Amino acid sequence: MPMPHVGAASLSIAPPLGVSMPGYFADRRASGYRDEVGVHALWVEAEPPLALLSLDVIALERETVATIRAAAAERLGLPGERLLIAATHTHTGPPSRPYFASDAQDAAYLESLTDRCVEALAAAQAGKRPARLGVASRLVPGLQFNRRYWMRDGSVQTNPGIQNPEVVRPAGPVDPTMYLVAFQPVEDGPPALLVNYALHADTVGGTEVSADFPGVLRRRLQAELGPETTVLFFNGPAGDINHIDVLGGEAPAEHSRELFMKTHRPPELTQRIGESLAAAALGLLPGMDFTEDWPVVEAHTALRIPTRQPAAEQVEYGRKLLETHRPEDLYETDDVYALAALRLSESGLTEVELEIQAMRMGNTALVGIPCEVFTELGQLIQANSPWPQTLIVELANGCEGYLPTARAFAEGGYEIRLSRSSKLIPEAGDMIVAQATELLRQLG
Repeated sequence: MPMPHVGAASLSIAPPLGVSMPGYFADRRASGYRDEVGVHALWVEAEPPLALLSLDVIALERETVATIRAAAAERLGLPGERLLIAATHTHTGPPSRPYFASDAQDAAYLESLTDRCVEALAAAQAGKRPARLGVASRLVPGLQFNRRYWMRDGSVQTNPGIQNPEVVRPAGPVDPTMYLVAFQPVEDGPPALLVNYALHADTVGGTEVSADFPGVLRRRLQAELGPETTVLFFNGPAGDINHIDVLGGEAPAEHSRELFMKTHRPPELTQRIGESLAAAALGLLPGMDFTEDWPVVEAHTALRIPTRQPAAEQVEYGRKLLETHRPEDLYETDDVYALAALRLSESGLTEVELEIQAMRMGNTALVGIPCEVFTELGQLIQANSPWPQTLIVELANGCEGYLPTARAFAEGGYEIRLSRSSKLIPEAGDMIVAQATELLRQLG
């Protein structure tokens, strides 16, 4: 078969100041720009073509994904099912979806976001040229921690606090594997890179727009390899993973809402994570084996999954809250969840249809899942996969909230509390693992 042609491009998706920044319980408004946020595109010329988009946003709604795919099909002839669209999950990004307590959509921004995605794809398509494929991986430990912990009272808590004496042990694993996929032009020129690592992109905080650590990673690689290097970061199964070292970290001097809403966290942490991942990638490139023969295959399916239903008393509590409060003024945890229960009840939602997508390039597979996937479920998919390297891409082609293990629902914790971001039935994880495994087998 002829060597595939590959093109890549990046464009800014910076929002106007004053827009909402999804990521926390209450609304925040963008007050400035800490660093660039963008859409990063990869085009693989095949029969038919295949493309990937990585966006510096917290997540995307299914409807937004459908709109981008339709526009790309109309303008570029790219079949919608051949386009994977994933969010990096930055918590300081543009208004790509409603924040926790709101149903409001920023229609003007989403329209511009669609245009920028298609423009990036068009630029990547225009720049395509023959490219070899290389894949490697390396453990990058010490950056991520399971954020769910067994407590002395037998409960499981999410983010129980650094140096909390009631903590016993983590309630789940971490996977420090970083995957690097490189597309090296046969002629001179910088590679296009795909980096996959599991870590919540929530190290910045505050109200300035930022790509978080994936931005640091990208800038460092461009500084070493050339400014034209395109870097797509795809978050791995990070639903129960973050950067907080509960057992060994330094306890903060204070705990307050302001730490999350208005105050920057120490920038050294964001820098260290991005620099560490970049150093690992740069260390892999010189010894990477490249091939000119790499088949491109795609498979996908729609899966219907029932949703959990809110308790009547929680719905009533949410209704009473709205008699005396505006939704944007609610940020106490129980109040926010009561409002979320009310929203779910009013929606009449009983099931969701989500897309599971699998792609193969050479002997490397990617699985796109529109959820925040627990690490253990990602590891199960990888263990079942017939391919030597299988990258789990979370928050791909939509966002249906957390995907915990069935066991986690009995344990407790933030990720299983019913809300917009956690609504699937406990069996959903096993259902998706089985479907992803079947798709991977179809790629042969």
